[in-house]
Amino acid sequence: DHQLYLISSRFSFLRPMTDRILKQYKLNDVFDELYFNYDNKQPHVFKTEVIKKLKLQRFVDDDLPLLKYIAGKK
Repeated sequence: DHQLYLISSRFSFLRPMTDRILKQYKLNDVFDELYFNYDNKQPHVFKTEVIKKLKLQRFVDDDLPLLKYIAGKK
């Protein structure tokens, strides 16, 4: 039993496109919760905050420098 979260660092100007993608691919039905960086924080700061808040044990991302940063903060 796992919970899946979408944690996206997309900035607020991308919200209309993001909303279309979520609807088109029905991603709201895939994830337990979705988190977006609509306050325009730096991506590494935003994702680190969400990961700590959720107390996640595993996190997958395609940005290796970001992953290294987050690993150093845990």
